Order: sequence, then C-alpha cells, then structure tokens
Amino acid sequence: MISNYRSLIQRLRSNSIAVPNSTKKITLVTGASRGFGFSLAMQYAKRGDHVIALAKTQGGLTELDDAIKNTTGQSATLIPFNLTAPDTAFGMLGQTLFERFGKIDRLILNAATIGPSSPVAHTKEQDWQNVFAVNVTANVRLLRHLDPLLRSAGKPHITFITCTSLGDAYWGAYSASKLALNQIAASYKAETAQAGFIVDCFDPGIMATQLRRNAFPGEDQGTLQTTQEVAAGYCSN
Repeated sequence: MISNYRSLIQRLRSNSIAVPNSTKKITLVTGASRGFGFSLAMQYAKRGDHVIALAKTQGGLTELDDAIKNTTGQSATLIPFNLTAPDTAFGMLGQTLFERFGKIDRLILNAATIGPSSPVAHTKEQDWQNVFAVNVTANVRLLRHLDPLLRSAGKPHITFITCTSLGDAYWGAYSASKLALNQIAASYKAETAQAGFIVDCFDPGIMATQLRRNAFPGEDQGTLQTTQEVAAGYCSN
C-alpha cells in the first residue's frame, strides 16, 4: 500500500502539476470526488482558489477536474487517497504538499462514511472501526501532518463538515463518530485561536447525495436540497 502512495508523491513532486501563483489561495477539500465535497470544490475554484481535491475515487476526481477546467480554465490538484491508509502515508502527503505548495489557506474536512444501519448491540467490529477511521482518525492525522502548511498561511480557515442531529436509532457508530469530531473541532479551535486560525463546524443538513441514498434507499431525493445549493450558500458567507 505504501508503494502506491510513493508513486503519488513522485507525481506531486514532478513538474506535471503546476504550482499556483503565491498570491492565490489554496483550498484542500477531502471527499471531493462526489456529493457535497465536489460542490464545495467547484465553488472555491469559481472564487479563484487553487483546489487540492482529495478522495478515494480517481474517476470522480477526474470529473471534478474536467468541470473546473470547463468553468474556470484552471486545473485542480487531484490526490487519490484512501483515508484508512497508514499514518505513514499521511506523513508523506503532508511533507510533499508543503514542498510543493508551502501553505494551505482553507482546509475542508468533508469526507465521511455513514456505515451500515445496525442496532448498537449488533454492530460489527469492522464496521465500527471503519467509521471511526474515516470520520475521526483520518481528520486528526490530516490536522497533524498539514499543520505546517496551515501555519504558513497565517490565518487559515478549517471547516469540519459535521452533523448536529445525532442519536437516531440504528446509527450509533456514525453518531458517535460525529460527536467525537465535534469535540475535536472545539478543542482544536481553542488550541489555535491565538495563532489566528479560524475553525468552525458546518452541518449542511439533509441533501440529495449518494451517501444518503445508500442509507435511505426509498426516499424521494427530488424533495431534498441539492449539494450545489448548500455549497453556494455556505461559500457566500
């Protein structure tokens, strides 16, 4: 697995990825290959930011890059990355992004998994571990290894995409993971306030996404707000 990330690092270090103008803001979005992350990445690209799009699905990242090029004429930096990778891979990623870009002005921790619906007493160990690996541990690792880039930005903005409606039956692992993420965000905000960091949590509410379709297959998503609408509203603030 580590060899795959070494290949990625070599590509990031190569001249095939252009380094944006130093005055251009750098925005990194996780889970950017579809859904809300895709829409957020598009919004910040339209604002003129250079977008670093991180996600597990290469095809979705390519579609995002095509959409950004068609809309803005600019390219994004695409990073196929599995958030359940070993911490070593996160370290390699952070070091290489620092060498390549030197800063991150905005970090949007959007990637998440909901896991299978199950009573708490019947939750499988692997399902529990996977939900926490993606929703909690990966975000802590990203903060740890991207810290030098955030500090180089001066006053970076870190957004945790979270959920405030928690405790529903059969979603114990997801609810617990998001509650943990909310507490991590609160601690991180207090720890970085004097350094000028802007840290917030954003609950986008119920949207028409594949993640929700998987969880509620019988729901009419035509009645729900779209990710584009929510992303445009968030980015206008």
